[in-house]
Amino acid sequence: IPEQDWKNRLAQQTIGNLNNLKNIKISFFNTKIAREIDLWYEKELPSRKRPDFVLDIKSTFGTNQTHRLVMDAKFHEKVNIEGQIDLLYNKKDYSENNENTVFILHPDANKSIKKKKTPKDWGNDAYYGEVEMFNFSWDKERKPNHKYGAILLSPIGRSGNFLDNLQRLIGMVMQYKMEENENSSDPEPREKIFCLICGSNEHFWYKKNTKNGKGYRYETTCKECRHLYTYNYCWSCKNRLIKNGRYWSYHSSKALEEFNIECPHCSKFLLIENKENS
Repeated sequence: IPEQDWKNRLAQQTIGNLNNLKNIKISFFNTKIAREIDLWYEKELPSRKRPDFVLDIKSTFGTNQTHRLVMDAKFHEKVNIEGQIDLLYNKKDYSENNENTVFILHPDANKSIKKKKTPKDWGNDAYYGEVEMFNFSWDKERKPNHKYGAILLSPIGRSGNFLDNLQRLIGMVMQYKMEENENSSDPEPREKIFCLICGSNEHFWYKKNTKNGKGYRYETTCKECRHLYTYNYCWSCKNRLIKNGRYWSYHSSKALEEFNIECPHCSKFLLIENKENS
């Protein structure tokens, strides 16, 4: 839910010299899932850089967790995804010392991801930092782990689903980047959970033992849209893994095994590790 009178506030802020527009903010609230979002246009970072859009996401669930999603829009095709990620995340430091998630929004529908490594349907046009793809020297000791990427965002998208990539991105940050996901055999979230597809906070929740008996996994079904999603963890590095189904998952998976998730932290496959440890 946006703040009251947001349309008038936005209109008032955009009247005048367009070259001086900066730090325009609209706040959104969702008490049911305990999240608040400030959407900024041309927010000035401490470095004096001004990315196009910033989402400051805050938990109101008692953990006081926050995370910043920086999005920079490109208005031309043939975007050099690798070069732009290096420029924005590293050289311009939109990441603010690796604290923020940084994504490019682009209109290039001609298979802009030239080094596709994920079999997901969205893999030709979007990269969610789900696997190591560019071998950046400045990030060689850490996997991308959804810290940076790029998505296709165009109103002339196929099948009328042109907002799905953006919904998946914002859902990923609200669901996955608001918490520390490392080193636990119990992947139960500390934040209030929600359905990434319909946004509902009503769900059926089942806690189960993993096959090796050393940890837990959670199966969750949304009461509104009946979508099934699960919380598990990597048996190699104990990084939390979340499956939102074949289409909506932002983790990568093994070809022909859509539920065999590839860990974004260590690149091991979930089911391969299960077999080795069973």
